[in-house]
Amino acid sequence: MRPLPLHRALTLGCALATAAALGACAEIPEDHDAATTSLGPIAVGAHLIAADLVADELVTLAVDAGDVTAVRRVPLAGHPSALAALPDGASALVLSRSAERLDKVTLATGERATYALGAPFEALAVSPDGDAVLAYYPRGATSAVFHNENELAYVDLRDGVPPEDAVTNRTLASLGGAPLGVYASPPAFGRRFALVLSEEHVAVVDLHDPDARERSVPLVSLGTGGTKTPLGATFAVESTGGEEVLWALVTTAEGGSVFALRVADAPPSALGDPSFDVRLNQLAGFTAGGSVALATLPDGRLVSLMTSPSAGTVTVTELDHGTSESLTIESGLNRLYTYVDEGRPTAVMFRAGSVSFHILDVAALEERKEKSYRTRFAQRPIVDLLPIPDTPLFVAFHNDALEGVSVIDADTDRVNGFGKTGSVRGVLLAQDLGRLYLLTRVDSEDFVVAVTLADLHPEVVAVPGRADAMLLSRDGGTIATTADLPGGQLVLWPALLADDSEALAVPGYLLDSLLDR
Repeated sequence: MRPLPLHRALTLGCALATAAALGACAEIPEDHDAATTSLGPIAVGAHLIAADLVADELVTLAVDAGDVTAVRRVPLAGHPSALAALPDGASALVLSRSAERLDKVTLATGERATYALGAPFEALAVSPDGDAVLAYYPRGATSAVFHNENELAYVDLRDGVPPEDAVTNRTLASLGGAPLGVYASPPAFGRRFALVLSEEHVAVVDLHDPDARERSVPLVSLGTGGTKTPLGATFAVESTGGEEVLWALVTTAEGGSVFALRVADAPPSALGDPSFDVRLNQLAGFTAGGSVALATLPDGRLVSLMTSPSAGTVTVTELDHGTSESLTIESGLNRLYTYVDEGRPTAVMFRAGSVSFHILDVAALEERKEKSYRTRFAQRPIVDLLPIPDTPLFVAFHNDALEGVSVIDADTDRVNGFGKTGSVRGVLLAQDLGRLYLLTRVDSEDFVVAVTLADLHPEVVAVPGRADAMLLSRDGGTIATTADLPGGQLVLWPALLADDSEALAVPGYLLDSLLDR
């Protein structure tokens, strides 16, 4: 690919674009740390946004074909302390700790709705559908003086709910200190819940009933009797027989312990009691260093998948009845990803550092146990895999400074290498599955690479200067890189494929051992 001359380098010191595009920047004191004058940028729909920490404004850029086509500055209710994108791709949230406010900004119009939180919260947890957000104090928050660590605020972001009626503050009775984590669930049986993780227990909160007490669930090992410290939670809603049930998998800091929480509708036993039941099960088949996932079978049943590196097994458990099946795959099996292949849940499993990986048809496990998976091989040891949904293609990442990435066709066993690829630092998958974008460093130069998945043809463009991260606007109009230079830098190009629609950002943990930041 010939180098594209149409790019624009943008400084993020007091804004996110040139003075010609944004107007004059606010004056920055000489002793001001330029690296802290903005939050972001992050990609939200067709926009790139950042918060100007000098002017207390949200800066939005609508980008098209590598050019800034619209620039907007939205005054905020207070000094911004955190940014979050909403799943609709049209709005963003800005938290102001000092002003005790939350702003929801519609990026296309600049319209702002402000929610009074009533406390200087320092973290946000957004629900998967973007209709709810929880503001809370994370563990280790020290900025707020004399604050209630057990307090949180639920903000109802649904259309039609005025900001003055949208915020509900409550103090949880069961916490022993600031939460280890807060998670907003997807809606289930007409309600929404929060899971608040604290030392040795989980509090389940009905966000639609602020007067009802939470249910506190101790995490006690059924085998040893010892208590466990929760690390994280994953949700799924099971709908069988016309009844919805909310499930959450809770991982713990202690190896070998994963708990399943079943939250179901139920009448309250007394005034003020919660109108839901919580059932706790400890799942078997997981050991330290393993992976956990949820999948829905074609008939609607929900199953958990867990790997045990010490036993080399994968265990699939039907959550509602607790029945499970285990397969011995490979010693050290510690990576697990799920996707849907022609309507059937499929798992990809492997041991990091191995050349082999295994593909499990989850629904077939009950039918033909030993024939429910197949094994494929790469040319080099695999650090991690990225499945391309609805295709037999897998992108393999290798801990190799020269040849760091390849593509595997699981149906044909064909492995496609790319020669000198350098150290891969970022990956984006086009939602329409037409292109894979990579940010890579070869020697001391950075490059953006676009691989057409139909024929695996790579196109390469050099990044001026340095790049630390890569963005693709959701409408596919622009590819961008950012650099942690003094004041920051953002470089924009025309999209390398005109009909790209949405972009799916691959989580950074996929490349932990490859990132060189």
